[in-house]
Amino acid sequence: MKILIIDDSRSVAEVIDLMLNDPTANIIWACNGEEGISQLKSDQSIELIFLDWYMPVMDGADFLKKLSELPHEIPPIILMSIDNLEKIQSQIQHVNIAGKLSKPFNKRQLLALVNNFRSSSNK
Repeated sequence: MKILIIDDSRSVAEVIDLMLNDPTANIIWACNGEEGISQLKSDQSIELIFLDWYMPVMDGADFLKKLSELPHEIPPIILMSIDNLEKIQSQIQHVNIAGKLSKPFNKRQLLALVNNFRSSSNK
């Protein structure tokens, strides 16, 4: 599985990789939404996106707005934030969010979302 993690903290990508503990997972890190858009434009085999809400250059809200410009199907998105995720719900209604993770999150929460995605994508 190819996973794009868009977060200004590389350590978050490393923690997700460690928690997944999946040698078949191909983790790609982008430090902001702008880099994330570039990755999605150049690699249409990405299957899942983890998106941080607060980042410099291009934050999660602006990233979600830019997605509509991509000519291909958008992978499921798991939204991550230190903020109350319900507080930003109104800004994400136009996008299909596959899951939400409040930071800090634990391995059980992460694996539950990823396993839910895997089971729904196998249908």
